[in-house]
Amino acid sequence: MDYDICDPSIRCGADKVGATVFLIGRGPGRVCRVLAYNERDAEQLAKEHLENNAPADEGPSLFDF
Repeated sequence: MDYDICDPSIRCGADKVGATVFLIGRGPGRVCRVLAYNERDAEQLAKEHLENNAPADEGPSLFDF
């Protein structure tokens, strides 16, 4: 599985059972892949990650592709 962010409760391969990679849109042309158990949690994790890792300037993001 390829993902950008992983739910912190998923710590090993066995924890991935039942988890899904959700594609969370973060603006035009911006997608974040989040491994989580449900879409609501995936959206919250993506939001928190982007808020905590916002660059000081508006340069390219890790999620711009």
